[in-house]
Amino acid sequence: MNVFTYGSLMFDQVWSRVVKGGYRRADAVLPGHVRRAVRGETYPGVIAAAGEKVAGVVYFDVAAPDLARLDDFEGSPYERRSVMLDLKGAPIPAEVYLIRDPGRLEPGPWDVARFERAGIFEFLAGYCAQRGV
Repeated sequence: MNVFTYGSLMFDQVWSRVVKGGYRRADAVLPGHVRRAVRGETYPGVIAAAGEKVAGVVYFDVAAPDLARLDDFEGSPYERRSVMLDLKGAPIPAEVYLIRDPGRLEPGPWDVARFERAGIFEFLAGYCAQRGV
């Protein structure tokens, strides 16, 4: 199963802590959705939004045990859904984790560069440590 990531899991430092297998990956776009910062957190959430799109990374053919690890890692605030991605102009199916409570999202976009520069360290020490990964 393909898995689309749009936040912390786009980064190898996080992905490799959660999954055990090695997977081919590529840049992809999730149409019809928007990514927003989660209030009070370093990570984002995604919700459906007509006319919007989210850039991220798709991992190909993720094994069932790793999918179960991802489900545990994302936890109850997120719901895994089947979507169609745009991969260089071609549609491909994937799973994505959508936030269940849009009220937790900030009105503005999530800053990917800021996360990569500083937020990832807080995320690894906080969220990942709490989740045991």
